[in-house]
Amino acid sequence: MKALQPLLKPTSFNTNGKTKKKFFITLFVIGAAFVFITRSINWVVTPSIDATLLRYTDAPFKYGDYVTFTLMHAMANHGNGIEVTKKLVCLPGDILRIDRGVDFFCNDNFIGRAYEYSPDIKQHLPVFDFQGVIPINKGFVTGNHPKSFDSRNWGFITLNESRNNEVIL
Repeated sequence: MKALQPLLKPTSFNTNGKTKKKFFITLFVIGAAFVFITRSINWVVTPSIDATLLRYTDAPFKYGDYVTFTLMHAMANHGNGIEVTKKLVCLPGDILRIDRGVDFFCNDNFIGRAYEYSPDIKQHLPVFDFQGVIPINKGFVTGNHPKSFDSRNWGFITLNESRNNEVIL
């Protein structure tokens, strides 16, 4: 705080035009850096995935990527849409199969069991009902948490409306 004292108290030093200009340029640079960082960094605060800090990237989607998108579902944020990040486990052209109505497989690899009932809201959850080839521009995502509300409940995401992420932490 002592370092800022000369800028906080009006003096002949900090009231001249040159010092004011440097101060506002510095303030602008700090503000621009803050905006850039907050728009390119994705901080995940739920236990749904293993990563906490991600960076948005333009890299093509691949298996295991963390994908951020707006989830529009009646059971998520009262249907108003909410930004979520999940793990991409099945891509366009892959074959999705469901056994016993709740066990999901992608190309015969088990990807998880659907979370069917939430004791938190005392309500049964929908289970996605689709078997076959995943359409172009669609992806299937899951969370790592056993109570993850994900594609097993609401279906595909649209890849060109999603953002890819790289793990930082």
